[in-house]
Amino acid sequence: MPCNYRVNKSVVSKIASVLSHIDLETVFKLEAVDPQFVSIKKLSSYLGVTTPVLTYLNALISYQLSCKGELYWNEFCRSVPTLMEKVAHPVDLVIRFVETSSCNRLRLGQKRNRLLKVRDNWNAILNALNSRDYIKLWLTTQKVLNARGESKTVAFSIKMFYYGLRAIYREPEPIPYEIPIPVDRRISKISFKLGLIDNANNWTELLRCPNIVATAWYEVGIRSGIPPQHIDSIIWPLMNKANYAKILKVLGYNKIRILIKMFGLDSQ
Repeated sequence: MPCNYRVNKSVVSKIASVLSHIDLETVFKLEAVDPQFVSIKKLSSYLGVTTPVLTYLNALISYQLSCKGELYWNEFCRSVPTLMEKVAHPVDLVIRFVETSSCNRLRLGQKRNRLLKVRDNWNAILNALNSRDYIKLWLTTQKVLNARGESKTVAFSIKMFYYGLRAIYREPEPIPYEIPIPVDRRISKISFKLGLIDNANNWTELLRCPNIVATAWYEVGIRSGIPPQHIDSIIWPLMNKANYAKILKVLGYNKIRILIKMFGLDSQ
């Protein structure tokens, strides 16, 4: 199906207007209580500077999971210290992990092959990782995997690389606006509920057309002053009511209610 959709500019303005009342410092505080980041932070006390490398690699194969994302990242971070005693190369470590993971069981051959492509181009990948240049890493990953920049895992790998940096450095640079929000099921569903994309009949159409969804959230980001990947850090914790006690301390009750209502999460 061709992706003949348009961004709804009025909805972009509405979302951006609400998000403009949340500054980046507040978003950073939300990220600090994200269960995925909490697990990575614990891992960093053991791994140190290797942390961003492994969070990047694991993000590349973080799809079609059989458990919630926060549980998967907790499983990964608990497994790494033991695996490091058995496997030297970071790519081999993640391959070994995914082969034994209870949360990541589907398409193992495909995921293994993806990681092997990264290993075959390790010098280029490692150079981009060591540069801490998000754009460079994003472009290098696209080239190595022969994937589009708005591909969910390509975009997500940059966010988790950033989380790895945050775990060991106090103030890493924010992720640039150019790097798209990871377009997965939840972002597709929310975009459809909001009417962010004109002419879409259902959310699955948007999942198959991540470019238009990414474009819409880029425009929201530009107008709100929050880069798309950091907008994801606002949406993500709101998807699980178990997180509300933690984010209440960051956002306050009124802002949480406004965001829940705007994103159509009341029925989640």
